[in-house]
Amino acid sequence: LKAAQMGNYSCVAQNSLGTKKVHIEVHGRPGSVSVRSDMSLSTRRKHTLIWSLVSFSRILEYRLLYRLLPQESSEKSLSTDWTNVIIPGQQHTSSNIKKMEWTLEKLLPDTRYECIVQARNDFGWSTASSRHTFSTFNPSKTGSSVQLLEKSSWTSSNTSHATTFVATPTTSLALALALALAFTVQSFATII
Repeated sequence: LKAAQMGNYSCVAQNSLGTKKVHIEVHGRPGSVSVRSDMSLSTRRKHTLIWSLVSFSRILEYRLLYRLLPQESSEKSLSTDWTNVIIPGQQHTSSNIKKMEWTLEKLLPDTRYECIVQARNDFGWSTASSRHTFSTFNPSKTGSSVQLLEKSSWTSSNTSHATTFVATPTTSLALALALALAFTVQSFATII
C-alpha cells in the first residue's frame, strides 16, 4: 500500500431491492494501543506500563497521559489533572507489531491512577487507548495485606476471566493463595 492509495473510498451496491452505500477510510495511522501493567517491575513509588500496537511504519513518538484518580477517603484535595509525557518511538524495528515499556516514577504510594496512550507514525496519531487503571502500593500499610489490581481481562464470549493478585511484603503465601482460590471459585460460579 502506498501513500497515494490512501484516502476515503465508497462502494455502492444496487439491485431491484434497493441501493446500499458504504464508506471506508484507508490510512496508515497506527492501530489502537493496548496497555497493561507489569507489577514485577513496579514498586511503591513507580509503576511499569507495557503497551503494544500494529503499525506498518515506524513509530515516531508516544503520548502517555496519566493522572491520579480521586481518592474516596482523601483528606487532602490532590490534583487530578492529566500529566502529558512524550516518549520517543523505536527507530530500528522491522516488525509491524510495536511494543514499548515505560516506567512512571515519583508516584504516590497506595494511590490509584489511570492512563491512556497514543502512538504517532509518519501518517498521524492513533486513537487513544482505553483507559488503563493501576495502583501503587504501600508495603508499610497494614490495613490490607493483598491488593486486587483494577485491570482485569475478559476473553471470548465472557468465558474466561483473569485477575491478578499482588502480595505485599506482609502477605503470607497461604493467605494470598487462599484469597486467589476464593476469588476464582466466586468468578467461576458467576460465569456459570
